[in-house]
Amino acid sequence: MINSYCDMHHFFEQTAKTDSTDKFVLVANRSRGSSALSIGAKVYISIISGANACCGVVKSRNGRWIRMWMSLNTLKNFRAICVPDGHPLRRVDRNVLLFDLKVDAEKLIPQI
Repeated sequence: MINSYCDMHHFFEQTAKTDSTDKFVLVANRSRGSSALSIGAKVYISIISGANACCGVVKSRNGRWIRMWMSLNTLKNFRAICVPDGHPLRRVDRNVLLFDLKVDAEKLIPQI
C-alpha cells in the first residue's frame, strides 16, 4: 500500500524497467589527504571488510585510477550515485560494487 511520496517513489523504483543500463555505486569522500589523494577525493567502494577497512577505486592527484585499501575512518559522506553506461567505472578492471537499484546500494550505508 502506498501511503506517502517516499513509498510511491520506492514502489516505482522497484518496478522500473529492467532494460536500463544505469547502475549504482557506493561512493564516499576522503576526510584526510595523502601523497596520492587529496582531501575530498571521491572513493568508489569495491570491497568492505569486517575490520573497519575498505578497498576503493579513486582518481589520484595525477589523474590515474588507483585501487587502495583505506580505513573507514578516513571516509565521510557515504552515498549511492548513478554510473551511466560508458562511464570509466563500468570497465571490468575497475571492480567496483555495482547495483541495479539505488535502494540496494543504500541498504549497505547504515552497515558501514
